Amino acid sequence: MVWEIFNLGYTALNANQYALNIVGHNIANADTEGYTRQRAEFVTSTPQYSVPGMIGTGVLINKIIRVNDAFTQLQLQIETRDLGNSTIKREILQQLENIFNEPSDTGLQSRINEFFSAWHTLADNPEDYGTRTLVVEKANSLTSTLNSMARQLAAIKNQIDESISLKIDRINEITTEIADLNDQISKIEVGGVQNANDFRDSRDLLVLELNRILDVRVRENVSSAILVETQGGVLVSGVHNLRLTTGIDENGYIVPVFEQGGARVFPESGELNGLLEVRDDVINDYLSRLDSLANTMVENVNRIHSRGAPLEMFTRVVAENGAVSSAQTLNTLDWDFAPTTGSFSISVFDSNGLNTDVQTISINPTSDTLEDVRDAINAAFPGGEVVASLNTDNQLIFESAGGYSFNFVNDSTGAGDSSDLLLALGINTFFSGDSAMTIEVSDNIKSDYSKISAAKSNSPGDNRTALDIANLQDSLLFDNDSTTFEDYYKTWVSNIGTLTYEALRNEDRQDSIVNLLKERLAQSAGVSLDEEATNLLKHQRAYQAAAKLIGVADELLQTLLNL
Repeated sequence: MVWEIFNLGYTALNANQYALNIVGHNIANADTEGYTRQRAEFVTSTPQYSVPGMIGTGVLINKIIRVNDAFTQLQLQIETRDLGNSTIKREILQQLENIFNEPSDTGLQSRINEFFSAWHTLADNPEDYGTRTLVVEKANSLTSTLNSMARQLAAIKNQIDESISLKIDRINEITTEIADLNDQISKIEVGGVQNANDFRDSRDLLVLELNRILDVRVRENVSSAILVETQGGVLVSGVHNLRLTTGIDENGYIVPVFEQGGARVFPESGELNGLLEVRDDVINDYLSRLDSLANTMVENVNRIHSRGAPLEMFTRVVAENGAVSSAQTLNTLDWDFAPTTGSFSISVFDSNGLNTDVQTISINPTSDTLEDVRDAINAAFPGGEVVASLNTDNQLIFESAGGYSFNFVNDSTGAGDSSDLLLALGINTFFSGDSAMTIEVSDNIKSDYSKISAAKSNSPGDNRTALDIANLQDSLLFDNDSTTFEDYYKTWVSNIGTLTYEALRNEDRQDSIVNLLKERLAQSAGVSLDEEATNLLKHQRAYQAAAKLIGVADELLQTLLNL
């Protein structure tokens, strides 16, 4: 019986030593992210059959249990991906809000107002060079602001594409690690004898991080490995992971696809979804809106300006836009603005400034080519007062003979260019470019402010062109001719504030939910130092008692041997 007492003490010593090791492991990892509290499961060892009854043989540690709250862990994964989605959206939208910076004295709205105000000032004194300088200065401020905003939006878009690539790289790293942990956990837990608790903690932490980036569904199989799926396919199956890479969608945008087969991944939440949604639905939309504003500004200002008269006549004008082939009909040329059936006039002046000739050139875009236009101009002026030609870039050139000058107004009829050919060619226009990135003041205007058209006739003091351009500020040019420049801009700028506020509110809500779930998980699965201190004392006392039992057994044995 003495030997049985020795065995009882030994099993108690051994079991409580293991338990003390587990308590120490818990204490050491109290602040380790993703660590789940562990505890020893004590079971009685197989008793011996005896008379008058079965005699206990001690204690064993059946397994080391990971005190995990699977339900809360799953909820945390779900809410974490929504938090990642809201956070990434809020960060980008705040950058967008800073770009537009409204209301502000330096914002685009102020620049638009200042530009049109300068035209009003020019209308008050159309022959003043100082006022013309003001028009160009305000136009340069406007175009610089549009250029800068477009570049910043494009930079954010590029930044998002880079972030998408980095997120995909991290997804591949995580799935590789999960597949490796699947292998280790399956080998350790084969037969159900051991629990790979620390490896499971690492795997859960990786799944949580993966969920923040990309919404995934996780299922564990009988071999303790997990299957990780997302919209579009399987990311991890057992010890294998399928890598993602970047592809190009039908719009030319970077999207996540599987490396093998190229199947598209469609994230429904997480940071990757947030990046794709903000880029596709917000950044691209605002770039398009900004381009629409710039393009509308260019088209309408240039149309009016091309039909007006400059302060000083032209002696040479080169069209800003050319053509691949001068033999193409005008309606097939890739110009920003298309000419229509109509006509434009050319008025010729002698060295004394007297209007000596006016010719009207008819235009039919479906049948006329640039060569036809050139030939029609030359035929209209057989004396060579104005000569038209095409350069190697097929840009139309107007040149007057010595002692002559010209413009594009017809004093006798008051008619302007009804064909919009001058607008399409970029002749006698104020702006060049067709988007927020490319809009700028025409080189002809930059080099000679007298070429600003303020008049509709050759009469000194005529200010009708300047007034018409100034009045564009209040014209209904957007949203099916129902909205002005100011209202159009204000509507979508205010929408940025709304989107940012919603993203911030969603982030705050999700952050509160995630923190609540983390607290709940910490209460159930986290390490409590007070509880571990109690367990430490309990197992210490049990260990001391087991040692005492062995000491008593030793005394009994010594007594027996001394008989």
